[in-house]
Amino acid sequence: MARALAAVLAVGCTSTQPPPAPAPAPAHEPAPTLGPERISCGIDRPGPPVGVSQGIAGAVCFWQGDFMPGDPEGTIRPVARTVEIHAVTRREEAKPSSTAAFWDSVSTPLVATASSGADGWFEVALPPGRYSLFVREPQGLFANGYDEAGIIASVEVVAGTVTRKQLDVDYAAAH
Repeated sequence: MARALAAVLAVGCTSTQPPPAPAPAPAHEPAPTLGPERISCGIDRPGPPVGVSQGIAGAVCFWQGDFMPGDPEGTIRPVARTVEIHAVTRREEAKPSSTAAFWDSVSTPLVATASSGADGWFEVALPPGRYSLFVREPQGLFANGYDEAGIIASVEVVAGTVTRKQLDVDYAAAH
């Protein structure tokens, strides 16, 4: 019986018909997916930052809509916002808002602020060190995530370099 089954499987696996034609390309560009290949809304801007030789430069991106697997229909666009740069901040050093995803206040020192333009781009000169970045929204301060030590949205500035950072403001998106 095993020999007969093997013969049936072997015959069933061979075909003289040509392979099926590839599926047609989608009519529209598929929505971006999340993962290690993060979406850029301006951080990949060519050339060095214009106004700083040491600090942080990047883009503020507003995510809105459906980014769930399947047929996502969300949008990602650069936005003008105020970025607050605080001394490195742990979760217990920030007061959560009653509105999920936001912070009412941060008890660590405010080191600097930067404003992104309509293209989302911001630059800020900073001394070497580790910082936490917050985006000012009408509902409060937004910071996308924290690490295993509970440090909120951390960025490190190394002497003589400009760290590039994309700030994904995604509270209006479904992932």
